[in-house]
Amino acid sequence: MPSEPWVDSERLAEHLGKSVFTVRRWAQSGIIPGRKVGGGWMFRVSEVDDSVNRQPADPWIQSPRSRGRRRIT
Repeated sequence: MPSEPWVDSERLAEHLGKSVFTVRRWAQSGIIPGRKVGGGWMFRVSEVDDSVNRQPADPWIQSPRSRGRRRIT
C-alpha cells in the first residue's frame, strides 16, 4: 500500500480554499498537523481534512500568543 504524498503549504491552501498565511499560522499553532521541513511546512491532506472536520470552530478560543501576555490594570 503506497503512502500518501506530502504537500506543501501552497497546495494545501488551494485545497482548503484559504490563504498560505492562514495555513502556516494554523500549522504553527497546532490547529492542523504538519511537519516543519527545512524552511517550509509539509502536510498530508487526509490528516488535515480529518483535523479540520473534527474540530468545531470556537470563536472564543485564546491564541497561544496571547496566553503569555499580562494585562495592564
